[in-house]
Amino acid sequence: MIPIAPSGLTLIIEGMKRALGRTPSSGEQARALDAWLPEIKNDIWFDDGASHELLETDALILLTEGTHIYNLPTDFDAPKSFVVLDGDIRETAQAGTTNTITLISTDSSEEEGRIGKEIVTLSGTGSSQKRQITAFNTTTKVATVDSAWSTNPNSTTEYLIVTEYHPLNIVDLTTFNRTTSRTERERPEMGTIWHDKLYIQLVPDKTYPLPYQYWVNIMQTDIADTNATHQDMLKMWRSLFTQGFFLKTLQNEDDDRYIPELTIYRDMISKITQRTQQMGHVKPHDF
Repeated sequence: MIPIAPSGLTLIIEGMKRALGRTPSSGEQARALDAWLPEIKNDIWFDDGASHELLETDALILLTEGTHIYNLPTDFDAPKSFVVLDGDIRETAQAGTTNTITLISTDSSEEEGRIGKEIVTLSGTGSSQKRQITAFNTTTKVATVDSAWSTNPNSTTEYLIVTEYHPLNIVDLTTFNRTTSRTERERPEMGTIWHDKLYIQLVPDKTYPLPYQYWVNIMQTDIADTNATHQDMLKMWRSLFTQGFFLKTLQNEDDDRYIPELTIYRDMISKITQRTQQMGHVKPHDF
């Protein structure tokens, strides 16, 4: 059975109760949530646990014609990979359901020409979604996708059948600024990250999907327990967070147990860092 993610408040009560020998008051709990939870995250962050696989996530940007600056998610910390998608099939759907999309009536592909391909909705209802085609009816033109759409496509939805994958080369700002072809319109080849924005060149001549993977800024995860990454952190690092609240309470109470428990706490954080290093993750900085 997969363990259910605890709430931050559950771990606060658990850690503080170990230190105090009683259930903390609502005021003590509030202080731990507002002050100590960010401190524990920062302890992990400072010790370079920031590129742990638990903090990996993905997103999708639609690079649109004539636009070369795009906002990144508020929890974005560092890039892992960016890939520009392209293909020759850009058409408008006939209809869609929870997990299907009806391709254009003139689609002449055989079943094997569609199954396994990724499809991305480019505009209209349900745009900015990427799925993989798992079945295709050559008569009705209905393509079944691997997971339900967030918003069902319909007859206004333009789609792309992906056949080309082109890595977007992320470079430092100095290298990016040396390039003189940035106003030319073509499929983008290069990008740089500056002040939470992605700058690309060349300038898109049409819409290109850009799926990307990145490391989440642990300090930006939602302390209200509504963020999926935050929930995973509390579930997978439960012992660490509990130890953190235990330790912060001991420090606040000027308890003699603080020093030996600090050693345990630091060792727990170190193990997260070691796992990050074993994965070979290199987190870019100074962009």
